[in-house]
Amino acid sequence: MSFVYPEFLWGLLLLTVPIILHLYNFRKYKILYFSSLQFIKKVDQESRKTRNIKHILVLISRCLFMTFLIVAFAQPFIPLSLKGEKGGKTLVAIYLDNSFSMGQKGAEGELLSEAKETAKRIVLESSNESRILLTTNDLDGSQQRIISKAEAIDRLDKIQLSPIVKNLEEQLTWIRNFAFKYDREEEKLSNVQTILLSDFQKVTTKFKNKVNDSLSSYFPIQFIPQNPGNLSIDSIWFTNPNIRLLESNELNIRLRNYSSDAVKNVEIHVEIGNINRDFFVDIPPNQSTTTQITYTEQSSKANSDKTGLVSVLDKQMFFDDVLYFSYRPKTNCQVLIINGPDAVTNVKQVFEQDLFYAIREVSSESLTMDVLNESSFVVINGVNTITNATANDLKDFSQQRGSVFVFPGKQADQGGLNGLLSKLGLPSILGTTKDGTKIKSLVYEDPFFQPMFDRKPQNLNLPSLTLQFQGNGSTAIALMKAQNGKNILSAALDRKSYLFHSNLQAEFSNFTNNALFSAILLRSGELSGINKPLFITIGGSDKYPIEKTNNSDQPYKLKKDNFEFVPLRQSIGFIDYISFEKSDLIQSLQAGQYQLFNENLTGNISLNYNRFESDISTVKLEDLELAMIDKGYKNIQTLALKDGQSKVKIDLNEPASLWKWFILLAVLFFVTEMALIKFLKN
Repeated sequence: MSFVYPEFLWGLLLLTVPIILHLYNFRKYKILYFSSLQFIKKVDQESRKTRNIKHILVLISRCLFMTFLIVAFAQPFIPLSLKGEKGGKTLVAIYLDNSFSMGQKGAEGELLSEAKETAKRIVLESSNESRILLTTNDLDGSQQRIISKAEAIDRLDKIQLSPIVKNLEEQLTWIRNFAFKYDREEEKLSNVQTILLSDFQKVTTKFKNKVNDSLSSYFPIQFIPQNPGNLSIDSIWFTNPNIRLLESNELNIRLRNYSSDAVKNVEIHVEIGNINRDFFVDIPPNQSTTTQITYTEQSSKANSDKTGLVSVLDKQMFFDDVLYFSYRPKTNCQVLIINGPDAVTNVKQVFEQDLFYAIREVSSESLTMDVLNESSFVVINGVNTITNATANDLKDFSQQRGSVFVFPGKQADQGGLNGLLSKLGLPSILGTTKDGTKIKSLVYEDPFFQPMFDRKPQNLNLPSLTLQFQGNGSTAIALMKAQNGKNILSAALDRKSYLFHSNLQAEFSNFTNNALFSAILLRSGELSGINKPLFITIGGSDKYPIEKTNNSDQPYKLKKDNFEFVPLRQSIGFIDYISFEKSDLIQSLQAGQYQLFNENLTGNISLNYNRFESDISTVKLEDLELAMIDKGYKNIQTLALKDGQSKVKIDLNEPASLWKWFILLAVLFFVTEMALIKFLKN
């Protein structure tokens, strides 16, 4: 037996008071003289025995009354384990997983419905002295407090599936911290009964940190779907990110089969504007497959967004069956060529072959911010030195607006040009070499080259260099290498800038006469500009860039039907970024097409649910228990519900509170004392 308030037991010292009074009777005796004491002595001896018995019984009753009353104030209880060291109220903390995976079908309906009914039973069967804490993945402000049984039942009825995904360890940490704070600041807790109602997916059931928790008991209750398996639209992308009007575009669609069985003739539906197409694919078990559709962009409206969706017919989970996307077809690409003393005309000639590119040439001395801000792609052509101010402007341009391609001059100033290269994340020029300068290979597997070649070409005619600028071994990405192992073409890690490690003059190389020169320049132009994502993941860390307008001080609003939402906003230079990572209303967002307003209609943004839970494989309860024990969790009892929650009895061990029994015993001995005093005659 343990006590909630053991300090009250010091009150047992008060038992010495009636004992002392019994041992030292301070009543004064009056002497009376009688002629004969024969009969009085006999009566006195008989009444003294009776009186002594009465005093002893009253003393015992009084001591027992005080003992039981004092112990009752200390609130005795029988702990769940022999290791219990403290007591108090029981906290019943219920975590109900309301992520999309709980939308699968169970034996008695949706898994979430089964979990809600199970939670109701636990709440109703808990003792009236228990404190109820109900949490979900939303974990909003209303869930961060103790509630009554009636309120818990009412809130359980209102819980819906949510796009928010939380790791199980996050929830346990939050509950443990809440219990510690409540025990310290509100009232003492004898035990925390943590009930975990979930399907326990592998992707969300991982433990990293050790804990030291002797206060809690854990009851993981697993809800198992009838038909495990799921089909998902995993992702989409365009082969050419520059989607042009009246030209053919290829949309790639990746589908995933999260099942141990192969699926055949899965129906895929695609909508892009007025285009509607249906086709069928086969997907191997536990694998993904990628398919493509080709269409011609027919829209003739400039500066307007196109919306679309891809859907798959699935009978199990539905949140990842549709993927929405939107994009804005490009009418042109503004190319700015900054010419230096060693510039070549070949750069301009490449872009003149394609009317998609609008060309503007300036000298390195006459470059202004206005000209830079009107551009989407910058080519530095034969420049030997760059001022620090211009280098900073080009750095901001590459981070916010477009890409920069650097072709150094013949007499590249290592001091002036290296400042720019360093800011762009490119290798600095440390010297020159003439040994092994022939181009040896291209990194075909890099995303830069993948769309340019259907397969790795054999015996490709590669140009040669007579002089190569040596880099400093930067962490930049190598796209082309020379025979000496050094980079010929490098890209920054953010792929927003490129460096050709030579000059384009004929005396340095014949690179401009090779078809690879045009292909690389045009590919760089395709990848340049403000590349807006096709869609944003709700709750993800993606940011959507928007070029500022005259009304940039006005807040951005997203609108879908009658729902309006103000996303988080961050301004960097002349670009605004909006995100959906952290927000109080994020659980209210639904996947779909949203209109973006900044006083006036700005465009469209497509929001999709996170595909994190598409993999519905779950952990075994025995593995979950071992993983929790390994991290320091104790008192774990697992339960799997395969045939529905109504067919399983759920027993939660609670500490047996004894204070009421001690109050009854105290009252009993108080009444006994009064009866002895009143009815037992001397």
